[in-house]
Amino acid sequence: MLIFEIKINELFQIFLKKNGLEEEYRTFQQELFQTAQNYASAKALRGPIPIIFHVVYNSPAENIAYSVIQDYIDILNEDFQLLNSDAVTAHTSANGFTAADVELSFCLALQDPAGNTLVEPGVERVSTSEVWYDSNGGEENKMKQKDNFY
Repeated sequence: MLIFEIKINELFQIFLKKNGLEEEYRTFQQELFQTAQNYASAKALRGPIPIIFHVVYNSPAENIAYSVIQDYIDILNEDFQLLNSDAVTAHTSANGFTAADVELSFCLALQDPAGNTLVEPGVERVSTSEVWYDSNGGEENKMKQKDNFY
């Protein structure tokens, strides 16, 4: 995948050079960077953003533990706040971005979108006898078993 991304970047640089757009693109990048810096300093985005995990299971073994769900929220927060231990391994030069704390956080929702209190914060569990849902066959909403899908 990395080789593919590097090749795309090389082709893009050739395109810019052939069409005399290198300086215009550099200016665009600088303006975009400045806009992003201004936006980040405004701290317009605030968390936490409430998340609901829909756990659809057929047997008790498939019904994942609440601790696993909490671990996923912790990992998500680490990634979005640049606290993850592998942040330094991001291939920023090939992708043209700089890893950063985007000042977002996530939490397990206490209520569903209709305002109903969830039995477990951030989790809706659905037990089913189905063993397969065919998303190409129109069954994608069948597993949700609700009138108001979210």
